[in-house]
Amino acid sequence: MMLFSDFDPAEAADFVADFEGCHLEAYKCPAGVLTIGYGHTGGVREGQRITEEEALDLLVEDLRAHAERLAPKVKVQVADGQYIALLSLAFNVGVGAVAKSTLLRLLNAGDIEAAGDEFLKWILVEPNQISMQSATCPDHLCVKQGAISDGILPIVCLPNHIRISIASDEEGSYDVQVR
Repeated sequence: MMLFSDFDPAEAADFVADFEGCHLEAYKCPAGVLTIGYGHTGGVREGQRITEEEALDLLVEDLRAHAERLAPKVKVQVADGQYIALLSLAFNVGVGAVAKSTLLRLLNAGDIEAAGDEFLKWILVEPNQISMQSATCPDHLCVKQGAISDGILPIVCLPNHIRISIASDEEGSYDVQVR
C-alpha cells in the first residue's frame, strides 16, 4: 500500500492499453471526439498518423496528467490494483467525475468493498447513443430505460445518484454529461 502520488503512472499503461485498443490513425470515437493511439484526444488532427511507440508515449503522458490531478483527491493509501483501476477510470470518465464520485468518497472513508462495488456501474457509449449496461440499484430502471440519443430525456438512477444526459453547444458539438 502506498500513497496514490507515489505510484508511477506508467504502471497502469498496459492495463489501460488492453482496454482502449490502439489506433495509429486519427478516428472519431463513439462519442464523436477525434482520437488517436490509446484514447489520446489532445491536439489530434484529421488524418494524423503515429507509430506504436508514439501511441504508448502519449498514453503514459495522458496517464501522468490524470494521476497528477487525481492524487490530491485520494486521501488513503492504495494497493497496486486499486491505483491502476482508479487511474483507468479517471482516464475514461475524467478526473472531475472521479473526484465527485461515490466510489472515491467510499474509498477515502475506508470502505474498500463498497468502493469496489461502484465499479459495477457501467455506461456504454456507442455512435449516436448512450445507455446503462448494469447498475447496483435494486430495480435497474436505469438499465431498463434503454439508450438515449438526444438531449431531451436523461437516464436517471435515483438510488445511485446518477444522471446521464447528452448536451450540445452552439456549434453543434455533443458531449455526454454524467452527474
